Amino acid sequence: MPDTRAFADPIAYIRSCAEADEDISSAEFSGVEAAYEEVYSADLYSCKFSACRFTDCNFEKVYFKDCEFSGCDLSNSAFSDCCFKGCKFRGCRLLGISLDECVCEGVRFENCTLDYAVFSNSKLAVTAFSESAMLSAAFISCTQRGLSFSGCTITKPQFTRTSLKGVDFSDSRLSSLVTSDDFSELRGAYFTPAQAAELALLMGIKIKN
Repeated sequence: MPDTRAFADPIAYIRSCAEADEDISSAEFSGVEAAYEEVYSADLYSCKFSACRFTDCNFEKVYFKDCEFSGCDLSNSAFSDCCFKGCKFRGCRLLGISLDECVCEGVRFENCTLDYAVFSNSKLAVTAFSESAMLSAAFISCTQRGLSFSGCTITKPQFTRTSLKGVDFSDSRLSSLVTSDDFSELRGAYFTPAQAAELALLMGIKIKN
């Protein structure tokens, strides 16, 4: 296991491994702080990030396999054409994070803050959000299979050109959902009666007792 404390600049270490086409396996990064940094085409396996702060950073074509992020702040960072497989985010601050053309497979977000997060043109497979807060988060032109929300507070979310078929919102607090004008994204999704009543009002349906 690489001891990242031996490197004065762990981000530079990751970049150097990427440039040398070397994988990074089972490395532990703790308390690393970086801002406005860029990482391109790195491969990380079973790495752990604890209490790290990567803000306004840009990650492109980075592959994360079985990595864990605990108590990290990745606010306003952008992930483009990245792949996350079997990764976990626990207690992370992910304000304004952007995932564009990414693959998320078997990824879990637990007790995270994802206000203003944007998932665009991404593939979400068995991706789970639990006990997380999501204000004005957006899912745009995504494909999903097995997407789930449990115990989340989801306020003013945007789901446009992203099918919600099979997604169950009944265990979360959902309000002010935004979709395309024809509401086609909602087909096949599950809601509580109260959530369905609010959606009906958005559609212009009037309910009589």
